[in-house]
Amino acid sequence: YDGLTLFANRYLKELFGWQDATGKTTADLLPPELAERMIADDRRVLTEGPIVIEENITDVHGKARVFDTYKFPVAIEGSATLLGGIAVDVTERKLAEAALLDKTEELDRFFNISVDLLCIAGIDGRFRRINVAWERILGYSVDELMSKSFLDFVHPDDVAATMEAIATLASQREVINFVNRYRCRDGSYRWIEWRSAPVGEIIHAAARDITEHIRAEEERSKLEAQMREVQKLESLGVLAGGIAH
Repeated sequence: YDGLTLFANRYLKELFGWQDATGKTTADLLPPELAERMIADDRRVLTEGPIVIEENITDVHGKARVFDTYKFPVAIEGSATLLGGIAVDVTERKLAEAALLDKTEELDRFFNISVDLLCIAGIDGRFRRINVAWERILGYSVDELMSKSFLDFVHPDDVAATMEAIATLASQREVINFVNRYRCRDGSYRWIEWRSAPVGEIIHAAARDITEHIRAEEERSKLEAQMREVQKLESLGVLAGGIAH
């Protein structure tokens, strides 16, 4: 295998500044390290058959380029087997994928530092994604929560109202300040207040554990009831300000 180039299209020649690639070898056209790697790939194609590989090459302007390349043997009767290659420039796609990955990682960090419950779920009742606050508040692992319908964790008395909220979301309307109770791993329940918005069949939701607020309100109501009872008894003369001995 001598690596002589028999044909290269105009795009490749312009991209890499090749005035005339015909008759030149891979070693003539490319830097030594890259040429050595490509020649090894070419020889493998001629002995083993077609391959699809990703190739990284710097163009004439110094810009790194990425190609998805299909290399294949070309058998010609009465002649040595030739090697053909079709390379697709996927540089922009790779850059877009890298940018998307960076953005996804950024969103992941934001998603998981929230003290509130965040989730993406389906109208079908299945979580698509939840943040780590769920583990902290309910005690279940993320895998446990993801393996079941979220309705399985809702207090039985709140299931009907939760189904109504899901129906509202299915009709592409937001649900704001909806409250239900979720079962914790230890069997207790936490009061959860929701703000949810639908996007097609997907629900985006943020929720807050308001259990302590509910308990405080219940205690306040009890105290107020006790005060009213005391005032009622005082008005009836049941309580005296003091007793003389």
